Amino acid sequence: DAKRGAERGYIGAELLVLRHRLMKEEISTDVYIREVEAKASKYPDEPVALYYMGTVNYIRAFRATEPREQQQLLAEAFKRLAKAAELGHPMVLDAYAWLLYFGVGTEPDQKKALELVRPYVALLPGASGLYVWDLYFGNVQPQNRSQACQIAEKYFARPELRVNATLRTVYGLCLMDAGKRVEGYAHLLKASATDFLAARVLAQ
Repeated sequence: DAKRGAERGYIGAELLVLRHRLMKEEISTDVYIREVEAKASKYPDEPVALYYMGTVNYIRAFRATEPREQQQLLAEAFKRLAKAAELGHPMVLDAYAWLLYFGVGTEPDQKKALELVRPYVALLPGASGLYVWDLYFGNVQPQNRSQACQIAEKYFARPELRVNATLRTVYGLCLMDAGKRVEGYAHLLKASATDFLAARVLAQ
């Protein structure tokens, strides 16, 4: 497990332990950022370390008040994840494809993003969320909301995939389409509490 890997000195496990502590609110976001930067910066060519450094840039970007600073941080996040994705780590590809699909820190390339995550659909949360999102809205694939909603319901029943805000957003939209507006809107609100800006727009 992560704690055992951290005890053995694997940087990926150490960073995962930090993320779990953040999610459990055992440490603040500021402490998390500081610890990730201190640990991950020692491994500039390790894909998981690059991934965590990129996510720290992403957190900083959405805390920034100046648009120029925000754009610089998002571009740096994308640059780090792009470098990590070249090394082929599935978790990194999952995050990188999401940034590429929605054009966060770069120009969007939805077709390439879907090609990258297709082998991991139903396996990784980001890949699963992107797939049902694109099927629901028909940006690259032919639009099929009925099929998207069937798949979203199946994926959302799995806790390891349910954590993805993109998937939760589509699931909420599907509930609203089915007449369950209050329940569906609650899911949109929960998704909009994350950094997923599209969910915020839809919730409005």
